[in-house]
Amino acid sequence: MMKKKTRNILIIIVGIAIILGVGAYSFATANINYNKEQSQEIALQRIPGEVTDIETEFEIEDITLEYTFLIIDEENVMQEVTVNSKSGAITGIN
Repeated sequence: MMKKKTRNILIIIVGIAIILGVGAYSFATANINYNKEQSQEIALQRIPGEVTDIETEFEIEDITLEYTFLIIDEENVMQEVTVNSKSGAITGIN
């Protein structure tokens, strides 16, 4: 009896977490001020070169998306530039 109750509670908790996650992701995508192409232009202004890959990450703290661009710069060095889709700010360069 206790196992069934624990399982049902876990199912409810997981269901609530999924609903909250989907809601937060939907909110983040609805509040994009800089789309992927605009964010790429911002990244390339900072580090000129060729974009070889783009990763999209949901930033839960700010409830926004961040785009990370892998760029081979003019000196043939791989750089990562992360741009916040809400503010257009560069949040990281590695």
